[in-house]
Amino acid sequence: MRTILIIVIAIIITSCTTPKTTGSASVNEEVVNTNIVGSWMLETINQSTFDKTIERKKIPILEISPNKKQVFGNDGCNQIRGSLKVLDVENIIFGTFGGTKMMCSEINISERFRQALSLVTTYKIEKLTLYFFDANKKEVLQFKRKQTVGNK
Repeated sequence: MRTILIIVIAIIITSCTTPKTTGSASVNEEVVNTNIVGSWMLETINQSTFDKTIERKKIPILEISPNKKQVFGNDGCNQIRGSLKVLDVENIIFGTFGGTKMMCSEINISERFRQALSLVTTYKIEKLTLYFFDANKKEVLQFKRKQTVGNK
């Protein structure tokens, strides 16, 4: 009886100290470049400058939250939310994105933005600029850090 009690206590202690994982996401918070956290405004798609006056007044914005393993923002038309499948010091892979389905007069930017996000495998940050690259190391998206009252 005493042996069974000791085994039960050992199982309880072990289960309380076992780290929990969520799904198959691989976000290693110890090796994430913390500069990626925050809001980013789109500058280029496939190295073509995003013209805010011609394309749309609503600028695609991406907010990256490694602690929650989530990404959210807008694609120039719709609100979007997705997951981070992989994130470390140089690799980033997004999970599936979902979002609103608003009727937009110019959907081109939304489609181009989501398509480019689906290609992203790596990133780098230089000063206030975030670059996303595809598997061939070609730049597919470029963002500038969104200025807020606290980070001017």
